[in-house]
Amino acid sequence: MQELVSCKDTQADDAPSGYDDLSVSRDGTMLAALTTYLETGRPKVHVWDLQSGTKREIGPWASVVHFLPSGQLMVRTVQEGVRFYDPTSGEERSPPFTGGQ
Repeated sequence: MQELVSCKDTQADDAPSGYDDLSVSRDGTMLAALTTYLETGRPKVHVWDLQSGTKREIGPWASVVHFLPSGQLMVRTVQEGVRFYDPTSGEERSPPFTGGQ
């Protein structure tokens, strides 16, 4: 796992400054990391499948990453508010709940 969260990213134009926030899915199969890139200053969210080692970049700029207890959706806080994503496909999803009781 050390290699997965290394600050070396050979696919990026500039190097990450490090990881600012980490979240592991409840079942332990996925890791989400928030990093800011040195040259662009753009925060990015990367999600790794820990079984296959594959990495995916998800969504627009973020400030917090978190897996819901179900592990199926990832919550990211962005300047526009909270967004929900399927961490496997990277597709934005509707909130898993509406309203309160």
